[in-house]
Amino acid sequence: MNWAENSARTLLTRLLDKRALKTAGNASGTCTYLPVVKRESCVRVEGESFMQQIFGGAAKPLVIHFARNSKFTAEEVRQLIGIRRELLERIPAEERSAIHFFFENKEACAVSCA
Repeated sequence: MNWAENSARTLLTRLLDKRALKTAGNASGTCTYLPVVKRESCVRVEGESFMQQIFGGAAKPLVIHFARNSKFTAEEVRQLIGIRRELLERIPAEERSAIHFFFENKEACAVSCA
């Protein structure tokens, strides 16, 4: 991305004003800009905003959209399976058994998902 110098300075000034950045001097006399806000915090806030604006705040259509329209590596699929396990642990045990059976039983899934 090729930004004009004034555009970059304006962005940095705005981020400083919002206290998203801080500055630190160094031996050469130049200014170093450092983040104040952690990346995870920004991603969470922006993700919630995106979900609200595009999907009306509902996570289900967002997850379905990206699951159907994204290309995943084998490692990403393994991570998603791990997240699914974490989600299942949040569900009460009596509800979890039916969901677990559906996803873990290949014959049931083959019939139900066909």
